[in-house]
Amino acid sequence: MVGVTLAAWCVPGLGHWLLGRRGKAVFFLLAIWGAFVTGWVLSDFRAVFWKTDRIATYAQLGMGVPTVPLLLEGEAFVEGFGLLELEADEKLYEPTGSSENLLPYYDVGVLYVSVAGLLNVVVILNAIALACWGAPAAAVAPPAAEEGRDDA
Repeated sequence: MVGVTLAAWCVPGLGHWLLGRRGKAVFFLLAIWGAFVTGWVLSDFRAVFWKTDRIATYAQLGMGVPTVPLLLEGEAFVEGFGLLELEADEKLYEPTGSSENLLPYYDVGVLYVSVAGLLNVVVILNAIALACWGAPAAAVAPPAAEEGRDDA
């Protein structure tokens, strides 16, 4: 169960993959990664920074491995790949300052990345439940209608 939990946290859908639920695994991988990458792009690759939005960062931690390097290195990690080039006086997010320095889709991007992290937490909990208790029993079919009986 611990292995499934860690796998599901590291890569969305991997816990379900290990449990043999391949369709669900692929769906979760595409949906969660899609939301994460979309949010990251909308925020101009600035959505996962501890300094800028601590509450959203907690939600983003549910995403697992992609958030860890960004949290550890922060802006320096992204600058190393040339994705983020800040001027000396530019701020990532300045809620009390003028709105001209804010990115137009920054908040939407943070929301997407946060939802991806929280959704992955739900998927992890589902993988844990499947590992512990297995798949739910099939629904009991209703009894067949008796011959010669007309309920109308």
